[in-house]
Amino acid sequence: MLNPCQPFQTIARTLGLDTRSSVSLWRDRALVEANVAVLYSFQVRPTWNDIVVVVVVVVVVVIVVVVVVVVVVVVVVVVVVVVVVVVVERRK
Repeated sequence: MLNPCQPFQTIARTLGLDTRSSVSLWRDRALVEANVAVLYSFQVRPTWNDIVVVVVVVVVVVIVVVVVVVVVVVVVVVVVVVVVVVVVERRK
């Protein structure tokens, strides 16, 4: 059976709270800490370093894709040229 307090028990244990008794109000403290974490996650803004890293990763991915496309095109052209040369030589 699903225990609805399981996430709060995990949070409480991580915080070092005594979960053996309700007197310690561990559920209340765990709930408050979970709410604080959620509110903090909405307040966090990316730094310039985060933005630069994302831009660099995107640029590198684009460059890799372009290089792969160029290599594939070159391979296809070489294969076509070889096939044409073989066909022309066989007709002689």
